[in-house]
Amino acid sequence: MSNDPIIYIYSPVIKASGRISFRAGSYNGTPVVVYQASTLYMPSGQLMIGFDSSHNVTISMSSAVMQNVTVYAANITATVLGITVTITPQNVGVLSIISEIVSELLPLYNVKIYAYYVNASSITYSSIELNA
Repeated sequence: MSNDPIIYIYSPVIKASGRISFRAGSYNGTPVVVYQASTLYMPSGQLMIGFDSSHNVTISMSSAVMQNVTVYAANITATVLGITVTITPQNVGVLSIISEIVSELLPLYNVKIYAYYVNASSITYSSIELNA
């Protein structure tokens, strides 16, 4: 499991604002999509953290706001204007400009992020439910 993404983020809607970027990068030698945003707002969602192949913790929330977010993801899938797109390290260069413009102007729906690492300067959650 050491090379598998260990963080799964799901939200029916994510709205990003401020500085937004998608680019190819590396996390511990593994190719990733590096997603950065000044602010991410999720009206509801789930965050699952895997500790090994059979142990994980799921945090469900009614809302979350993350400031100065950087995500190192294996892939990011979202739907916008009825079109579902998966951004991977292999196609991020082609999709980055379109994704940045769309993320700034429109909310993203059914967002699924498989990540290795997530960093934020602050995270505010409401109505948290923890399942282990």
